[in-house]
Amino acid sequence: MNLLDITFLMKLTKSLLHTTDTYIKKLYQGGIETVADFIGMYPRAIEDKSQITSVFANANIKEKQSFIAKIELLTSERTRNNKLLIKCVLIDENDSYMELVWFNRKFLLQQYHSGDRVIVYGQPKYEYGKLSMNNAEIEHYKENRKELAPVYSDVNYISGAWIEKKMPLLKQYILSLKEDLPEDIIQKKGMRSRVKSVFAIHFPTSLADWNKAKKELAYRELFVFQKRGIEKKYNLQHTEGHTSHAIALDVDLMKHLIGDLPFSLTDKQKIVLFQILKDMENPYPMSRMLQGDVGTGKTIVAFLVAIHSILTWREKNPEGPVFQVVFMAPTEILARQHFADGQEILTKYQISSDLLVGSLTPKNKKLAQNRLKNGEVEVVFGTHALVQDAVGFKNLGFAVIDEQHRFGVKQRENLEKNISQNISPCEGGVSEGQGGMKNFPYNPKLKEFARENRKNPSEPEKIFWQKILHQEFFQPFHFRRQKPIGEYIVDFFSSSLNLIIEIDGEDHLDKEKYDKKRGNYFTSLGLQEIRFTNLEICENPEGIYEKLVDICEKITKKSPLNPPSQGERKGISPKNTSITNTTYSSSKIQQNTSPGQGGMSEGQRGMKIIPHILNMTATPIPRSLALTLYGDQDISVLDEYPAGRKEIHTKVVQKYQRAEVYKWITESVEQGRQVYWISPLVEESETLDVASATAMFEQLEMIFPQFQVGLIHGKMKAKEKDQIMQDFYEGKIQILSSTSVVEVGVNNPNATIMCIEGSERFGLSQLHQFRGRVGRGEHQSYCYLFTTKEYKTDRLKAMEQTNDGFILANKDLELRGPGEVYGVRQSGLPDLHFADIRDVNMVSEVRADIEESLKGE
Repeated sequence: MNLLDITFLMKLTKSLLHTTDTYIKKLYQGGIETVADFIGMYPRAIEDKSQITSVFANANIKEKQSFIAKIELLTSERTRNNKLLIKCVLIDENDSYMELVWFNRKFLLQQYHSGDRVIVYGQPKYEYGKLSMNNAEIEHYKENRKELAPVYSDVNYISGAWIEKKMPLLKQYILSLKEDLPEDIIQKKGMRSRVKSVFAIHFPTSLADWNKAKKELAYRELFVFQKRGIEKKYNLQHTEGHTSHAIALDVDLMKHLIGDLPFSLTDKQKIVLFQILKDMENPYPMSRMLQGDVGTGKTIVAFLVAIHSILTWREKNPEGPVFQVVFMAPTEILARQHFADGQEILTKYQISSDLLVGSLTPKNKKLAQNRLKNGEVEVVFGTHALVQDAVGFKNLGFAVIDEQHRFGVKQRENLEKNISQNISPCEGGVSEGQGGMKNFPYNPKLKEFARENRKNPSEPEKIFWQKILHQEFFQPFHFRRQKPIGEYIVDFFSSSLNLIIEIDGEDHLDKEKYDKKRGNYFTSLGLQEIRFTNLEICENPEGIYEKLVDICEKITKKSPLNPPSQGERKGISPKNTSITNTTYSSSKIQQNTSPGQGGMSEGQRGMKIIPHILNMTATPIPRSLALTLYGDQDISVLDEYPAGRKEIHTKVVQKYQRAEVYKWITESVEQGRQVYWISPLVEESETLDVASATAMFEQLEMIFPQFQVGLIHGKMKAKEKDQIMQDFYEGKIQILSSTSVVEVGVNNPNATIMCIEGSERFGLSQLHQFRGRVGRGEHQSYCYLFTTKEYKTDRLKAMEQTNDGFILANKDLELRGPGEVYGVRQSGLPDLHFADIRDVNMVSEVRADIEESLKGE
C-alpha cells in the first residue's frame, strides 16, 4: 500500500481542518470521515459575485446580487424566545438605506462596526416600505476579493459556507489525486488531468472554467462506473481458465421449431433469436439482456433457444451428459407458471423438466436436487432456491433469469457465482478471487483502492507477479494481489501459508512507527510478513525466487499442507520468463469433463465451464440507463407486438366517476370477464391514507355481492397463493383484490379489467407492468387509475396517452430520477454528482471510448 492510499484514507481531525471536536463528530455522523470523503463533497452550484452595485435603487428582488455600502448602524437585541437578533442598517452612495437581519450571529458584533465599508451578498426583498435582506453574506471591502464562490450542500447541520471555508486546507491533497482515466483517453478527448478538474470545481477561476470541470468530471464518473461492467464482459471473453459450450446455429432445426409453433413470430423476435444463437456459438459465455415490453413474447424466445441448444447438443454428444438449462424467476407464482407453460412444447421434443422452489417439502426438494446433479433433468424452473449452495448441475450450459432487475445486485452476483461453481470449480492456479480463502475483516473503503492498485501495478510488482509467483512451484499456494486486511492493503497474500509479501517502494509516513504498528497487527492475526525491495526484484528475480521457495518450504513443513517435491523446484531461466500455464484439476472436474462424457475438447479439460446467461426483463429501461447499469451485457430489445393485439384503454378516475366505473365493471363481469384490483398496502395503515388489499377485499364484497371476490398478497403462504391464482385462472374468482404480487408474469387471458387504487403512489413503469396483466386475450381490455384526495399533478395522464412502455420509462426517469424508479442500492447505480444518466449521447460516447481503449489493451 503506497503513501497516496494512506493519505486519502487519513481520518479527518480537528488539527487538519482547524476546527473543534464537535464539528469533526458531526462530519463523521454525516458519513464524512476521511480526506477523500471531504474532497468528494463537490459544490452543487457556483455563485457569481463579480457584479457589484453601489446603488440600492438598482436592486433586483428576483435574484441574488452583491452590494457595496457603508454600515450606518449595527445593533442587537433578544427576542421573546431568547434568540439573538442582529440588525444592520446600510447606506449607499445616494444615502438610501437597506436593513440586514441575522439570528444568533454574535461574532458579527465583534467583526463589524459603524462606518465599515462592506460588501453584502444575498436576495433583497421590498416590504413594509423598505429594502431588506435576511441572512446575507457579509465581508469587509477589499480590492482582490473572491468573485466566484462554490456553493456546497449542508452536511448534518454543518453549513455549506463552513465547508467552503475549510476546503482550501486540503489543497495539497487534491494535488496528489490519482489519475482515473487512461492516458490515451485524456489525449483523445483533450481533457485536463483529474487533479486540475477537481481543483477547478473547488476553486474556479471563471464560470467557463467551472463548467468545463463539471463536464470533465461527469465524463469521468460515467467512465469509471461503466468500465467495471464492460471490463467484466471483456474478461469473460478473453481470460483463460474458463470456457462455455459452443452451440453451433442449426438453421434448419430453428426453422422447423418456428414452423411448429401455433402462431407466427414477429420480425423482432426473429432478430433477437439470431442475436442470442450467434452469441452461443462462441466458446466464451454469452451475457445478454433481453428487454421486452409486456406481451412482446420474450418467454417463447427463451424456450426456442433452450430447445435448440438441447437438441443440437444431443446430436453432437449422443453418449455424453445432457445439456442443462435453468429458468429462474423472482417469484414462485411466476416460476410455476413458466413450468406449466413450458410442459407442452418441452414434452413435444421429449425434453425432461423439473420444478425447484422454496415451498417444496425437504424430501421433494432433495429429490429434485439429486435429479439435477445426476443429469436426469434437462430443464429446471425455479426461484432463488436455485442460488443455494446445495444445488448443483451435471452440465449446465444455459441460464435464463426472468425479471432480472427484481433480483438485488448481490442476488445476481451470487446466482452467477454459484452457477459457475456448481458446474466445475477449477482448483489451483494463481487467481485474484479464488475460493477457499480465509476471510480477514477489512475496511470496506479499501476495496476500491485495492481494485485500482491491481490495475496499476508498479514495474517490480509486475515482475514479481508474472515471473515469480506464476511459476509452477507457487501454484498450490493461491497468492492474491492487493489484498485488504484490516486497515491495510498488502501487496501479495497466501491464505494457505498465512504469508504476506511486501514490495517496498515509497517510504510511508513515519515509516518505523507505521511498520511496527502494522507488523504487530498482522502478528495478532497469525500472519507472517516478508519484504523485498524494488531493486532486489528488478536486478535479481532468480535469487528472490530461491529465497521465496525456501520460505514456503519451511512454512509448509510446519503445517499439514504437503510441500512440493524438489523435482517441482524449477528456477527461472532468463530465456524463459513467461507465465507457466499449469492447471490443477480436482477429481470433481475430472469427473465432469472425462472423455467418456463427450462434448469437451482437449483444450477445455480441467477448465471452469460457465453457462451462457440470458437476462430478461419486461420493465422497459431507457437506453442510457440500460447501457450504464448493465454494461457487462449486450442488449436486445423486443418492441414489436404480435399482430392483432389491442391497445388497453386507460383512464384516470375522479372520485365522482367511481359509481359509473362500478356499473361498467358489473356489466363486464356478467359477460364473463374478470378483474384485478390492486392496492398499495396489504393492511390498513394508521399513518397513510391509502387503500389496502385486505380492506378493499371487504369493500368489494359489499359493492359486488353477486360476484366471487378473492384476496392475494405476499404475506400468504406459497400454496395458498397458488390455489387462489389457480381459482382465478379457472374463473372461480371473478374479482381479485391484490397487492403488487401480480406485477410480473401472471397470465390470465380472460382478465380484461385492471383497477389500481392509490395509483399516484406507483411509478409509471410499475403502473405499466400492472396494466400488462390484462389485454392478453381476444377481448378489449381496460385499466382504471383511482387516486387519493391529495393527488394534484397530471403525471398519470401519460398512462392515458400511450401504451408504449419505453416512452413511459423515459418519462418516469425524467420525473423521478433513476434512484426513485429503480432503487439506487437495488440496481447498483452510484451516487453521481455531475453526470446525467439520462444523457444517452454522453453515456454512449463514454461506452464507445471504453470499448476502444480495452481493445487497444
